[in-house]
Amino acid sequence: MGTRGLLFCFVLCLVLFRIYSINVLENMKDLKEKTDFGKQYPRQGLELLCWLLSQGKIDQNGKLRLNFNPAENVFSFHMYKNYEHSLPDLSNTDFQYFSLGNLIKGKDLPHYITKVFCNEKNHPKSNIDRVLITIRKKVPTVVDEVFITQHHEDRKQGSAYVKDLTYKIGKELLKEIAELCQDDEDSRDRNPDQNDPDYERFLKIQQLFPNTPHLHLFLYQAGYNPDNNVKKHGTSKSPDKSDKLKLELRSSPNGQVRIVWDWIPKEMMEREMKISIYKGKDEDKPLVEYPLNGRLCGEIDTHLITNPDLELRLQPITNFETFENNERESDYTVPKAVEVSFFTFSSLFSLVLYPFSSLFSLVLYPFSSLFSLVLYLFSSLFSLVLYLFSSLFSLVLYPFSSLFSLVLYLLSSLFSLVLYLFSSLYSLVLYTFSSLFSLVVVIELVRRLIPGLTEPRPRAEPPFVSVSHGRPGF
Repeated sequence: MGTRGLLFCFVLCLVLFRIYSINVLENMKDLKEKTDFGKQYPRQGLELLCWLLSQGKIDQNGKLRLNFNPAENVFSFHMYKNYEHSLPDLSNTDFQYFSLGNLIKGKDLPHYITKVFCNEKNHPKSNIDRVLITIRKKVPTVVDEVFITQHHEDRKQGSAYVKDLTYKIGKELLKEIAELCQDDEDSRDRNPDQNDPDYERFLKIQQLFPNTPHLHLFLYQAGYNPDNNVKKHGTSKSPDKSDKLKLELRSSPNGQVRIVWDWIPKEMMEREMKISIYKGKDEDKPLVEYPLNGRLCGEIDTHLITNPDLELRLQPITNFETFENNERESDYTVPKAVEVSFFTFSSLFSLVLYPFSSLFSLVLYPFSSLFSLVLYLFSSLFSLVLYLFSSLFSLVLYPFSSLFSLVLYLLSSLFSLVLYLFSSLYSLVLYTFSSLFSLVVVIELVRRLIPGLTEPRPRAEPPFVSVSHGRPGF
C-alpha cells in the first residue's frame, strides 16, 4: 500500500510539473533547433523579438529596461489575462503579462515587421506569433521575463496560445539577442565568417531586409530561412495584380480626411512612391502629399476637411522632391479643418444662447422679485404667530411648572431628612457596638496579661521533721 501511494504521488508530481512547467531556451542553438518561431512565411516572430530587445538595455540583474511603457498599449501591446493558464499564474503577485505581436493594431511598429502582414492577412500563419513579457505593476518599464509563443493556425481552435510551443527566453540568450539587435553604427560590421558554408543564407537575408542591418546576424543565427520565405511568397496569394489596389478617402470622427491604402503591387513599390490629394480631377497641383516609404498598406490622418470632390492619386517620387516630417503641402490649399474642442464648443453655445438667456432673465425678474416679497411677508407673519403662541403657552404653563417645582422641592427635602436620620442612627449603632467590643477586648487582654491580680496566692506549708526512735544505725 505504501509503495502504491508513493508511486501515485510521483506520477502526480510529474503530471503537475508537465502542466505548469515552461520550456526554457538557454542559448541561440536552442532557439534555432528547438522551435520554428518566426521562421516560416509569413510569420514575423523573430523580427518582433529582435525589435523588442532593441528598445532598451539589459541591466546587471538580467532585466530588460525599456525606453517606453508597454502598459500604455503602444506598439500593439495589450494585457494578457492568462485565462487558459498557458503560462504560470500571476494572479497573487505584483506581476502581469503583456502581449506583443497583434499586427492588426500594430500601426506604430516598424514597416519591416508589418509589410508582409499587409499582403498576407488571410494566410493561416499570418499574425500568429506573439512575444509575451512580465512586468511589475508599479514599474512597467522593467521586463522581468520574456516568452515566445503562437496562436493555433486553425482559427477554429480559439484564440488561446499553444502551450507546447511556448518557450521562456533564458537570461543569457536574452542578453545575447539584445547585443545582436542593437541598432547602432556597428550593426553593419556584425557579419558571420565568409568561409561559413551557410554564408549564402546570410546574403539572402540582407537582400530581404536591406534597411535593417541590425537584424541580419540575429536572423542568421536564429535559423531564419530566406529560401523558404521567398518560395512560399511566390506561391501564396500575393496581391500582385493592380485590380486589388485600394485607395480610399474616408472621414475621420472629427470630420477630417483620412487616407487608406492597401494591396499596393510590389512591382510598383520598387520605386519610391507618394500618395497625393487633389482638389478635383482636373487639378494638377496637389493640396497635400505623403511618401509611402515602402509601406504596402496603411492609414494617414490629414488636416483637410472632408469634401466629395477631393481626388486621391498614387504617384512616383521624382529625384527633386523632398518631404519634411513625411508631409508636403502645396501653397494652394483648401481651408484646414478647425479642431473643435470642448472649450470652443461651449463658448459658441454660450454666445448663441446669450440673447435668449438675457430676455428670459428680464422677463423673470419682476416675477422673481414679487415671489421674493411674498415669501418675505409670509415668513414674517409665520414668525409672529409662532412668537405669540409660544408666549401664551409659557404663560399658561407657568403656575403648573411652579407648583410642580415646589412639590419636587418638598419631596427632595423630606427624602434628604429621612436619609440623614437613618444615616445618623446607623452611625450611632455602629459607634456603640464598636465601643463595647473594644471594652470587652481590653478587659480580656488585661485578664490574660496580669493573672496575679485576679487569682489568690497559695500559702507555704510548714517544714516536716521526721523523728526516729532509738539510735541511728551506722
